[in-house]
Amino acid sequence: MNKFFLFPFFLIATIPFANNAQTQSIVDFLEFESNQFAEISSLIESRSPLDDCDEAQERSGSPFGKKRAILIGIDGCRIDSLRAADTPNLDHLANNGAASYFTQCSYGQPTYSGPNWATILTGVWADKHFVLDNNFFFSNLDEYPTVFERIREAKPDAFLSSIVNWEPINTRLVTRANSEISAVSDEWVTQLAVCSILRDGPDFSFIQFDELDAAGHRGGYHPENQDYLSTLSRIDGYIGEIMEVIQQRIDKFDENWLIIISSDHGGTASGNHGGLTAEEVFVPLFFYGQDALNRPISRPVPFNTDIVPTLLGFLELETDPAWNLDGRTLPGVKIEIGIELSPTSSEIILKWPGVMRLESSVPSTGSWSDLGPVKSPFTISPENTSKHYRLSY
Repeated sequence: MNKFFLFPFFLIATIPFANNAQTQSIVDFLEFESNQFAEISSLIESRSPLDDCDEAQERSGSPFGKKRAILIGIDGCRIDSLRAADTPNLDHLANNGAASYFTQCSYGQPTYSGPNWATILTGVWADKHFVLDNNFFFSNLDEYPTVFERIREAKPDAFLSSIVNWEPINTRLVTRANSEISAVSDEWVTQLAVCSILRDGPDFSFIQFDELDAAGHRGGYHPENQDYLSTLSRIDGYIGEIMEVIQQRIDKFDENWLIIISSDHGGTASGNHGGLTAEEVFVPLFFYGQDALNRPISRPVPFNTDIVPTLLGFLELETDPAWNLDGRTLPGVKIEIGIELSPTSSEIILKWPGVMRLESSVPSTGSWSDLGPVKSPFTISPENTSKHYRLSY
């Protein structure tokens, strides 16, 4: 409100000291400002982000068919406090999906929001994306762009949405989304997310809650901080509202949703983060949906860098080894295997992101020919190599 009214008020106060021509110019300027404000108000009313949200609307022409993915980030979620809080919705996702309570958000980088949201959205550590703090001064996101950019390049017609309570995510990280909204509260984030899911049915959505981190700074991130636990319970309720409308779309349109729950960092009992203690580094990571396996994710130990390749694998998007991602596809989510018939010979070529093992229904492995080791960003081996095979029939 101050942006619109403080400056005109100052001008009105100076009118008696101006000559007639100056006064007329000022009056004309004020009338222009008033008209502009009316036009802006009209535009806001006519294009409200909460329009047409009464019921789920089918979206035709998605490049992913029935598949949809949503990544929900809870800023500053410490795992022992999550276990202590009353969170029935998060408990349901963890108990009926693929879950880890010991995912590493850092591999040596500071546990601040900037570096770690950048890692979650790019799939690489800070030594590549160069986001070292919350200022984003030296970011290398042109070389290591976010998952929004990766999806947009592969599927130009995809509908992508980012609704956050920490504005730098949208202003510094997210690019090429159809909808980027920075909200003023977690409750407002929820209302906007619910409406977007019902109305737009985005192919990929990123939702970020920020008020838990504020509660941790106020009184500590530990389980004895009742303000922190109650804030976590409130966010759990918001996630329940989001899950309700996702279920509406599943029931009405037979969509296949993958829900991912993550966090950028934990925190200390004194209300700080940025260091590399266990309380700051270990965070939850849940995958829930039709293609999420009901099992704990324990081996290999997951990292936040694994979110992007697993998400892309679910959406059946190939990951170029030249991207030099630090993550790999986690074994908790089903990944579709692509099959190609060779046009020149009787061969079947299998393509897949994140192979953990090779299985075949043929009676002998003699039909498989070794193509040799190739570079892959998905493997669990430290040397980051895997083997590809071709099956002749």
